[in-house]
Amino acid sequence: MKRKTKTHNPEIRWFRFRVFLVTGGLLFGFALLIARSFQVQFLQWEGWASVANKQVRRDLRLEPRRGDIFDRNGQELAVSIEMESLAANPRLIEDPAACARQLAPIIEIPAASLKEKLGQQRAFVWLKHYLSPRQVEAIRALKNKGIHFVKEHRRYYPNLELAGHVLGFAGRDHIGLEGLEVAQDLFLRGHSGTHPGAKDARGQIIYTHGLPVESGPYGYSLQLTLDKRIQYIAERELHKTVSEYEAKSGMTVVIDPQSGEILAMAVSPTFNPNYFVSSGPSAWRNRAVTDAFEPGSTFKIFLVAAALEEGLVRPDDLFYCEQGKYKVMNHTIHDLKKFGWLSLAQILRYSSNIGAAKVAEKLGADRFYHHMRGFGFGTTTGLGLPGETPGLIRPP
Repeated sequence: MKRKTKTHNPEIRWFRFRVFLVTGGLLFGFALLIARSFQVQFLQWEGWASVANKQVRRDLRLEPRRGDIFDRNGQELAVSIEMESLAANPRLIEDPAACARQLAPIIEIPAASLKEKLGQQRAFVWLKHYLSPRQVEAIRALKNKGIHFVKEHRRYYPNLELAGHVLGFAGRDHIGLEGLEVAQDLFLRGHSGTHPGAKDARGQIIYTHGLPVESGPYGYSLQLTLDKRIQYIAERELHKTVSEYEAKSGMTVVIDPQSGEILAMAVSPTFNPNYFVSSGPSAWRNRAVTDAFEPGSTFKIFLVAAALEEGLVRPDDLFYCEQGKYKVMNHTIHDLKKFGWLSLAQILRYSSNIGAAKVAEKLGADRFYHHMRGFGFGTTTGLGLPGETPGLIRPP
């Protein structure tokens, strides 16, 4: 029976040690690889998937359809109409120069500019926003597979100048710029949508779900207290008055005395918000909100109300109106007609400046100021229109 004996050859022992060392290293490395693979694929897959997605994803932003604006009776004041816009996939266009020559007279853009766009190595380029029906029909007749239509929404004001200063306008990027369009922009605009796309190895965009044909989601609509019919009458009469007296501007506000709701707000001169660029900033200003003005004889109502509230006068009290001329310190107050004795009600009825001055003398400057602040003069109304001035009321 033979016995196994240990070899004492140092070369063999060294060879075996190296084999063991290499094998152990390989097994250890393989174990680390398996552990890392498990960690990435099972424990951290969401994070790595997100990183990979961000590196290749390139979505097209789709603007939402802006909400409509209605009057109190549901009549349209501002709407977003659906229109076709033109885009192209230059990769599918065999002859960019020929395609540019065909499109140029239809969409009224120089052929050289179109050729430059159509010659790009991209999957999507805009060519023209908001096509007319005639342009759409002519482009469809070309039957070019490299060009296609995308539905977009354009802001439109069907009543043209009517309530233009109240409504304001929105730009081509669907962002409000003036009036209620900017004051209620976040409400009307809603949230943008996206059309999924990916970036290829050359950095070009590939739309993984086909080319976009729809715009984004909808914004919220807005209903006003304005009455379209009353607004029309107010603007018509204001325009007549401004023309008659050759005034530079004018304003009219019609308010429901029971609820305080604004039924009409007219400003002259007017502008058409569909073509606001041709008007200029001076025409856009809503003078009924932004400009301070003297209230005139309408202020007598608040003066009398304050005096009645303080118990300083009664409706049947009589005031001598000095036959139309009354001197107070260095100022002389006049009435259009010469009045003698007038009751409080008659002072308002005939709008007597002298009678109002005598009521004010009873009330005093401090109490007058206190009540005018109580009525809200000197502060903004919170109407919600941009640029509102608080008015000027000086403390005594």
